Amino acid sequence: MKNELLYKILSNSYKYVPYYKNLFDIENIRIDKEIIKKDNFTCIPLLTKNKVQKNYESIISTDIKMLDEDISISHTSGSTGKSLNVYNTSKGNRKSLMYLWMYRAKNFGIYPESRYCVFDSLNSTNIGIKIINDNKTISINKLKIRKETIKYYLMTLEEFKAEWIFTQPSFAFYLANVLEEMSLKLPESIKYIELAGEFLEKSQKKKIEEILKVKVSNHYGSTETNAIALECKNGNLHCVEGNVLVEITDKDKNCMFNKEGNVCVTTLNNFYMPFIRYEIGDRGILYDGKKCSCRNSSPILELTKYRVIDKVKLENNDYMDAYFFIDIIE
Repeated sequence: MKNELLYKILSNSYKYVPYYKNLFDIENIRIDKEIIKKDNFTCIPLLTKNKVQKNYESIISTDIKMLDEDISISHTSGSTGKSLNVYNTSKGNRKSLMYLWMYRAKNFGIYPESRYCVFDSLNSTNIGIKIINDNKTISINKLKIRKETIKYYLMTLEEFKAEWIFTQPSFAFYLANVLEEMSLKLPESIKYIELAGEFLEKSQKKKIEEILKVKVSNHYGSTETNAIALECKNGNLHCVEGNVLVEITDKDKNCMFNKEGNVCVTTLNNFYMPFIRYEIGDRGILYDGKKCSCRNSSPILELTKYRVIDKVKLENNDYMDAYFFIDIIE
């Protein structure tokens, strides 16, 4: 299936995306069934954020059939210094997320209809609470969570009957410490926490699980790609193969296994704005996934260096996102 998806995205990009049509012609790259073989695929030059910025209009599909579809737009955080607008059709986005939901269901019993809580800083209501997504999601502004307010938000979570939480590692760590200090617990309905958006330290994850008594999984992804890898019960980050092709490249742009290099990703479900062999800005090592006892044979990704995010070092040598100090300054 992965090879079919890869061939489809390459052939479609050559036909409808001016940037890739021009690139493949200049590099004399022939788009046929042979291109998906490892040695042939690596002849495609790597894509960088700088190249995307310079060729923004030409990296968008000209397929007129897509003009009738709903187009969604997302914005990268600019963690590497350059923010980016990312476009996809609603259909492409749904298909991309479908593979992530399959992983969640198989590994953790979490489904699209499962009610969940997202702690973010986007919710600007006075009390920091907003019910969205057809009553399936409760959004809570994490900047509102303090010792004097935590009981109120825990009660809100309990009444909502949230089954899982989606947030950043630093906030989950902060929440765990507050609950431990105040001898409080999460509602019993919550059975799973998924962490994304930051590098998750093993020691950090261990402490979160010990305090909150809930299974924690690391979600590695990006705005450009959606999910790239999701951690299994054994603690291994398995690549979400139906959504992306992950490569590790060396300084000569060659693909390799079992060695550290740059993480490169090819999106398999975004035909409107495809990212092919895209250097995402992280470093890691790719291993054979067949050795994992979880029965997921997709490659295992070990991250060794993550995109830079502002953090503050605490006295105990732990790290906290800088946003937690906004309220103090104000």
